[in-house]
Amino acid sequence: MLRCINKIITILLSGVSLSATGGCSMIYDYDTCPDSFIVQSDWKYAPQASPESMAYLFFPDKGEGCWRYDFPGRQGGEAPIPDGKYHVLSFNDDSNVTIISDPDCGYRGIKAYTCCSKLYESLGGGPDSLGNQQVSACPTQLWCQAIDSMQLSANGVYWSAPGSKKQSFSPQKILTVYPRPTMASYSYEINDVSGLDGVRRMCAAISGMASELSLCDMTRAGAPVTLPLKAERSGETDIYGEFLTVGTINSSTVPNRLLLYVWLTDGRKFSYSFDVTGQARNAPDPMNVHIKVSGIELPQSTPSDSDGAFDVNVDGWVEIIIDINA
Repeated sequence: MLRCINKIITILLSGVSLSATGGCSMIYDYDTCPDSFIVQSDWKYAPQASPESMAYLFFPDKGEGCWRYDFPGRQGGEAPIPDGKYHVLSFNDDSNVTIISDPDCGYRGIKAYTCCSKLYESLGGGPDSLGNQQVSACPTQLWCQAIDSMQLSANGVYWSAPGSKKQSFSPQKILTVYPRPTMASYSYEINDVSGLDGVRRMCAAISGMASELSLCDMTRAGAPVTLPLKAERSGETDIYGEFLTVGTINSSTVPNRLLLYVWLTDGRKFSYSFDVTGQARNAPDPMNVHIKVSGIELPQSTPSDSDGAFDVNVDGWVEIIIDINA
């Protein structure tokens, strides 16, 4: 399918081969067909990646709009574009949670962000904000690479990645991109929790997280948001969860707080708050972060085999802040 909107050329391939491989049957703003040009992905930095489709966007160095090609799975394909200089973005555009802004924003303006959510999302409800922070869904993984400079000519294709002084060249006009995971993997554990047998439901959240990721330079920014998290019992006295996130923001006034929400079998509700700013922002590997806290004494509650009435949208929380050195 070919769409030409505001000088954006999009070719969406739902099959395994290009539908216009013999001759020029596509629409261009040029008198003749561009020379053959191939784009492909090398997955050495994300060998387990399984995208449903990959998008390749070519932004002319001068002028507006872009050329866009979408190919199924991990493969690339034929993506003819006119000779010239370009900025390139490659990413999987196959999620209804991780949203990519419109290409009209330009190479340096395209961002990834997530849709709005509810604080107790894993339990089916709750408020859509916490204090002055919007609740946003945890993102799905985004595999991406940006190429600051690419030049296509009759002799071949030259390109260089952001921050790299090394230039690659292909006389066969084959551009190779190397998608990498861009969303950080987080996990958390809450140890030494007494009274878990009296818990009917529980979930968690983390506040002060970045809401936007700039695809051209991987900058984390945007208004701080709170992410709803699943919380699962792990052993007799432990709670565990894991999630993906855009990452943290660089702000001395917005902390990262890990929050645990607990519904007891007798109907009482308790929330516990831990300041984990240090753990989140000073992790040895910001793309793989593990947060660890401990010390919750849940009130005694009579265990029940029946779930009974359960409404995640009612008020009446008992809030407890736990001080830790994190």
